[in-house]
Amino acid sequence: MARKKSGGGVIVRISNYLKALLLSHYSRFLKRLKTLKSGVKTMLFDIQGKAGGGSSYPGYELKTGILCSVPQVTQSNTARRSLAIPANCIPICIKCSGTWNCYSGKGETSSLGISISDNNGKSFLNVNKNSGPQWMNISNGFYLYPLGAYDNDVEAAATINRIDINTWGNGGMYDATTGKVEVTAWLEKTGSGGAKPVKPKEYKRLYLYKDGDQCEDVTGGWAFTKPASPASGYTSSFNKEGCLYCGGQNSGNATFGTVNSINMSDYDRLIVEFYYGGNASDGNASFYVNFNSDNKIKVNIATVAKNKVCLAGSADMVGGKVNLVVATGGYSTTNMYIKRVWLETVGE
Repeated sequence: MARKKSGGGVIVRISNYLKALLLSHYSRFLKRLKTLKSGVKTMLFDIQGKAGGGSSYPGYELKTGILCSVPQVTQSNTARRSLAIPANCIPICIKCSGTWNCYSGKGETSSLGISISDNNGKSFLNVNKNSGPQWMNISNGFYLYPLGAYDNDVEAAATINRIDINTWGNGGMYDATTGKVEVTAWLEKTGSGGAKPVKPKEYKRLYLYKDGDQCEDVTGGWAFTKPASPASGYTSSFNKEGCLYCGGQNSGNATFGTVNSINMSDYDRLIVEFYYGGNASDGNASFYVNFNSDNKIKVNIATVAKNKVCLAGSADMVGGKVNLVVATGGYSTTNMYIKRVWLETVGE
C-alpha cells in the first residue's frame, strides 16, 4: 500500500502478504533450478553418483584432457601404428586431426585404405578406395566414439588396451599419411589409484651415420656389399663428400649395413637423408631400408628427384641391423649419396 507524503513525495510500504508471496515464488524457483542442474549432470555422465538419479556407469569416473596420443606420421605401403590405452581406462572420445591421405603414382593401384580399430577387432573407421584416381583423403579432422562399438557395455569395452591405425594398398602405394590421434575423454575406474596419462617422450636423436662419421660407438661401423654385376668403373666409399656413396653402371643390389644390431625401443622413427643421380628411371632404380632383411621402406628413384628424405614409422621399429639397399636393373647407372641416418623420438 502507498500514501501521499505532505511534501508531494510517495512512501511505499510492502505488506507482509506480498513479502510472503515473493519469497514463496523465489523458493520454488530455486528448487526448479536445482532440479534442472541435477538433470543436466545426469545427462553429462555424472558417474560419480552425485546426481539424484544415481550413477550412469557405477565404478567409473568421466575424465577429460589428453590421456594418451600418437603424432602424425607418413609411412610407405602397408603399415600399422598403435596407441596404447592405460590400464583401468575406457576411451570415450578419440580426436583425429591433421592430414589423412594415401597416394600412389602407379596406375595399377586398385585399392587404398585407412582404418582405425582396437585390439578386439572392433572397427571405428574404415575408408577404402577401389577405383578412380590413385589418391584418397579424409579432410577436416574427425572424432570417434569407441564405447558405441560395444553398445555402451562398459565391461566389454574395458578390454580395450590398444587402438590401431592402419593403412594399406597394392600396386606400389606410398606416402600414406595418418594424422595425430588423441584420447580426449575416458572413463577411469574409481579406486584404481588413477591412471597415469602418458607423457610425451622427451625429444632425442641418435645418429647412425652423419656427414662422414660412421658413429661406430653405436653401429660398430658400416659394411658394404657390391651389386651382382658392377661395371669396371663402379666405386663405393664410406666417406665421399661426407656421405656413404656407391655409383656407376651396374645391375643388382648394392647394400650399406650396420655391423651391430640397433636397439630402437626408445625411438619412434628412423630417418634417412640421401641424394641421387644417374640415368636410371623409376622402373630400374629403387632404394630400400630394411631391418634384419625385412623391408620397411621402398622408394622408386627418378632422375629428377635429386634430394629425398624417407622414414620408417613407429610400427616398423623392430630393431636389428639397418641395411640401406640401392637396387638397379637394366644395367643402368646409379649414383647414391647417403648423407645422414638417424633415430629420433617424436615430441608433441
